[in-house]
Amino acid sequence: MVALARPFPRDPSSWNQVIPLTDLSPSLDQAVDRLHELSLLGDDWDGYGSPRITTSARETAFALLSTMRSYAAMPSMQLDPVSGGGLQFAWEFGPRGLEVEVLPNGCVEGLAVDGDQMTEGALEDPRRMLELLQWLLRS
Repeated sequence: MVALARPFPRDPSSWNQVIPLTDLSPSLDQAVDRLHELSLLGDDWDGYGSPRITTSARETAFALLSTMRSYAAMPSMQLDPVSGGGLQFAWEFGPRGLEVEVLPNGCVEGLAVDGDQMTEGALEDPRRMLELLQWLLRS
């Protein structure tokens, strides 16, 4: 994947924003719970010396989840830790797949797979997540 030159942008005015958790889609509700669960992992969570999930990765993941909140047709996703202190979102829908990795420094990279074709690159704008999810669900 292509590395970002700068961290994923987060609007400082949203740091104190309250996001109601009562009207989340089931998939997003599970992802928020999973993010909290993964945030509790300590160092060496994988048995190979990997550090805990970094604050930057956690904040970026939450920013992505906050962006996805407006997407009504949220497909089921997997959210897992990755070695080095990052997180990975993954979706599969028919022949298409989408992986979004939040690096330990808060940068975001994506991989889109459509059959035999793969496209990868940096994700610099959280609104791009909605475009990627729409692409995933188009068949």
